[in-house]
Amino acid sequence: APRAGVRARAVAEADAAAADAPAGPVRYHFVIANAKFMLEEEEHIVEVLRERARHLADNGIEQNFWVVPEPAFLDAMPEVAKRVARPCAAFVSTDEEWLTFIKLRMDRVLKAEFTASGEVADVLRSNDTNPTLTAANRTPEATPPPGPERTAKGYKDEWSAVYDKYDSNWWNKFLPPQ
Repeated sequence: APRAGVRARAVAEADAAAADAPAGPVRYHFVIANAKFMLEEEEHIVEVLRERARHLADNGIEQNFWVVPEPAFLDAMPEVAKRVARPCAAFVSTDEEWLTFIKLRMDRVLKAEFTASGEVADVLRSNDTNPTLTAANRTPEATPPPGPERTAKGYKDEWSAVYDKYDSNWWNKFLPPQ
């Protein structure tokens, strides 16, 4: 009988060590664009993110998406970085299907992916969680045309939601853990 207790304790310690060990590489999918567009002008996206968080919580699923302003991982992706106006923001997820949905909802974003190992807080580190949101930082192709051409090209004249704009830094609740 004493032998069984030793074996049970060894199994429990091995299980605990396995739980603490870093997982293997994880594939992260992301959409990225100018921070002003992603965090301020896409008026519906806040509700989409809140609904996703509620859905995951209701189903007992750990959050698998994050908002990452000025993502540090972009420094290792020069081909992607040169196509995005700074400051920028990314919506990152381990769920490729959901990220494809976000890409289709937002349209004017770049979609990419990368594989990394380590804690989410390290992999999805932000260089600036409070970027300055100005239209002056847009790339030429992401700059709305002036006048009547603006709406003809699919841009809105002004905030059109029936509710007020969201508070600044609304994305803080979706940042990766620190």
